Order: sequence, then structure tokens, then C-alpha cells
Amino acid sequence: MFWRKSYLTLIKGPCLVPQLTFKGRAALLAAPTADGFRELEVWRRLCEAELPIPYWLGSIEFDALQLISPPSRRSRLMRLGEEWADIAADAPCLALIGQGNEAEVLMLGSPTEDAWAEFLRISA
Repeated sequence: MFWRKSYLTLIKGPCLVPQLTFKGRAALLAAPTADGFRELEVWRRLCEAELPIPYWLGSIEFDALQLISPPSRRSRLMRLGEEWADIAADAPCLALIGQGNEAEVLMLGSPTEDAWAEFLRISA
């Protein structure tokens, strides 16, 4: 029998985050370091397929994210400050919906089915 690592997405309710640089209500999908780029891509594909609001991709390691991103996606990239490492804690990636310095929802970790369903519900 094969065992695989189980995933748990930590879902936090409304909370304060570092100032978001995009205008209006949108989603931020972020991997503080390059270690989370694989999970970030899962979030990105889900958002591309179903999210009804704009989304942005961010990383503290912005140069690495820009290097692996195709030109068509570079306009969605954001450089994140070091303070985002504290927000993400040990999670490889995070996703939020918000504006300014407020997140309606902050999810830490890979998108499970339940987490994605909640993310979509809040985005509507």
C-alpha cells in the first residue's frame, strides 16, 4: 500500500495583512519562497478556470517567480516584502481575497477541495 502526505489548508477568517498593492477587491496567490511554486501553480490553475474576480501572483523571491513565468503572465506578478514570510508561517503558499490591508479570507497551504469551495464561495 502506498501512503502519501495528507494536505490540510488552514483557513483564517477576516484578518489584517501587509498592504496589498493592487486596486480593488482581488485574490493574491503567493509563495514566499521558490519552495512553494508548485503549490502556487495549483492555486493559479484553479483561479484561471473558475475565479470570478482578478488574481495576482506574488513571492518574496520575485526574481525566481518572474524567471519561471511565461511573458503572458508577468503582468500579474507582485514583489512581496519580507513581512509576508511571517504571514505564511511554515506554509509553502497562501491565497487570500481582499483589498488594502484587509483579507476577507486567508488560506495557508495547498488548496484542498473544501478550501477551494470556500475560496470560490467568498469570491462571489
